[in-house]
Amino acid sequence: MSAEMEELYRAAVGEKKAEYYVPRFLAFDDAGKGSIGWHWPAFFVTFGWLLWRRMWAVAGLYFVVPSIIMFGMQMAAPFFIVDNPESALISLGIFFLLFMLVMWLVPPLFAVRVYHGHTKERIKELKAKRHRKGLDTSHSALVAALEEQPHVSKLALWLYLILFVGVAGLGVLAAVAVPAYQQYALRAKVTTGYMEAQMRLIPHSGQHMDEVPWDTLDDTPSSNATAKPAGRLRVDHKVHSVYLTFDKSEASQVSEAQLKFEPVVGDDGIILGWTCSSPDIEDRYLPKQCRSDEYED
Repeated sequence: MSAEMEELYRAAVGEKKAEYYVPRFLAFDDAGKGSIGWHWPAFFVTFGWLLWRRMWAVAGLYFVVPSIIMFGMQMAAPFFIVDNPESALISLGIFFLLFMLVMWLVPPLFAVRVYHGHTKERIKELKAKRHRKGLDTSHSALVAALEEQPHVSKLALWLYLILFVGVAGLGVLAAVAVPAYQQYALRAKVTTGYMEAQMRLIPHSGQHMDEVPWDTLDDTPSSNATAKPAGRLRVDHKVHSVYLTFDKSEASQVSEAQLKFEPVVGDDGIILGWTCSSPDIEDRYLPKQCRSDEYED
């Protein structure tokens, strides 16, 4: 019986790797159960190896189950962090570390055992299929049929390599492009707020400080010309400074942050223009007119 199974295993695995897998498969059969070992391909490229060996169902589980677990962690994390942020973050970090260790170490330990079960199932299904069709189910016929079947999937391996390189490339691109875009979007939001406030303040340049209707600026939208202004203006009546406070709906980095506008007043009390600064927004996100003198672009 073992000689016949050896031939079937060789035909199913392919001669190129038969010397590695077949003795282990036969040892599993003799022991009546599989044992753990170490398989380097399953350690370095688990998903690729599963595709290469045509274990589609196992590859699907390996891809889907971790994705579901990671998604569940992301969804559950906010509920734990709210109550006790420090301990929750430590617990999530430990769980993530253990999860990654399992993903790295378990597949190579059980890879050959799983492949053995997959190969036995292939042989069993082939025999049942040929029986249903009324075809020869003798040992020699099964060996010949197994030898005709593809032992590995070169197409799946190439797709995996393309996907791996593509994902890695996208990751590098995202690491560069996403922060750059976020900075650009943040600058755009701050610049929009600056322009809106300037449109409200410039008409008062040339007026005497006592003639400016400060109350009409206090606690008003930064723009009356748009349905969604960047924020609201507030006047400090003691020094006649005007503050633009960005809405919470704006980018989180500038949410409720402020731009400060101060009038430049001549000796005769006439407003000559407006200076701009910010107590809590980094210079790199500010328009040039609002940056500190120490900032170098």
